[in-house]
Amino acid sequence: MKELLCIENGGQDKSKSYRLRDYNLTVYAGDIIYIQGLSGSGIKGLLEFLKGECSLLEGNLFIHEKLISDYSRLTVDKYRIYTISSAQDLIVDMTVTENLEVVRSHPFALKYYRRKNTEKMVEDFLNRENIEISANAYLWQMDTDILQRLSLLKAKMHGADIIVLDCTVGNYEGKTADEICQMIAKLRQEGMTFLILSERYSVFAEMADRIQLIYQGKDIMEWNQITPKVKSILNMEQNYDSEMKIKNTFNMKGLFDYEWRFENTIWKYLEIVKHDNKKLWDEEFNITIPEKGKSFNGIVAVIPRESSESLIEKLSIDDNIIITIPKRVSCNKMGIINNKLKRNIVEEYYHLADVTKNVFLINKLNRVQRKILSTYRFEIAKPKTIIFESPYWGMDIEEIGQFRRYLVHLMEKGIQIICFSKSLEELQNDCSSIIVSCNGKNVKKMK
Repeated sequence: MKELLCIENGGQDKSKSYRLRDYNLTVYAGDIIYIQGLSGSGIKGLLEFLKGECSLLEGNLFIHEKLISDYSRLTVDKYRIYTISSAQDLIVDMTVTENLEVVRSHPFALKYYRRKNTEKMVEDFLNRENIEISANAYLWQMDTDILQRLSLLKAKMHGADIIVLDCTVGNYEGKTADEICQMIAKLRQEGMTFLILSERYSVFAEMADRIQLIYQGKDIMEWNQITPKVKSILNMEQNYDSEMKIKNTFNMKGLFDYEWRFENTIWKYLEIVKHDNKKLWDEEFNITIPEKGKSFNGIVAVIPRESSESLIEKLSIDDNIIITIPKRVSCNKMGIINNKLKRNIVEEYYHLADVTKNVFLINKLNRVQRKILSTYRFEIAKPKTIIFESPYWGMDIEEIGQFRRYLVHLMEKGIQIICFSKSLEELQNDCSSIIVSCNGKNVKKMK
């Protein structure tokens, strides 16, 4: 087997918790290698290194069995290692042709006398790959799942030896995940090699030739196939299930749709489900959905997948909480909230999210603390029901456990929790009942 890349006893700056320490990895041509770690495991350090954003201070790097000393952001293209991270390699204000050709053809070279030929070449390429989109279409017009497939095609078009698929930022779930798996399998047959990096269990582990677990910067375990035991180790769910049996203690309800596209919004999904089977909806939920795009109607709160992005970075944590407090919570005739009440509200958030008292700014919060903050702003308005769209989106196993504890807190306060997800396994871990649908229709209750 041809060796493409080898990291031998790799080490990085030890002052940062997520850096590599005595790490080893060997990649052979045609491999699909799945690597998983927790927060602070070193997987982010590995990702930064592969992208050329930081170097090894210890150990050696071999590419095509040659010792490499100049690997950096400026030379990463030279070594044909291509990283895909939430379509960040694509520019949405450019066309498909401009995106796929932007590396090999300088923008000034794409003048009219060349544009038609270039578009024809890209159109033929897309047809061969069974991607039914126009070469001159702009990326902002497309769904996320198409962009993810375009990223893979861009890597192929530019002759990447190794494609690094970064799953630490977002999760691949449902039909989208299966489509990407099929595409990876096809590209592997054509000789391409994949490194898939994740912070939580992913379906990609089930198609990998090798599965590696990284912890505290070291490669601590490696397997050649996924077995129930390996899956349980990677899931690490038992660490939290024994602590809080959500579905056995609380009546948390789930909404599952394998084919739903997030671009259609959670509000549209809820309206379709309610309209398609009103009787079942009333029996299971009996709630009024907030207007499209609005998060709260005084009784029901909708927390979209990207809720943490709604936080205002320029404001402090205190102000981000207070800015959404409705008059019904408590304020005087001048509309100013009581200082003691404000202090108590803010202190409760710090306790729930495990935030240290000397942290005041949003940018100092981790992913789960931001998610709790984006929810807590509505919790203090005392809703009867909170609907979450993919509540664990972008979280690793450790963070999922922390957010589960927050869900328990909400249910202990008597708040009904409804979760939408494209991951059935995720809902089965938490929910006592699950409503299944296909693009919001054909609604049925899972027994």
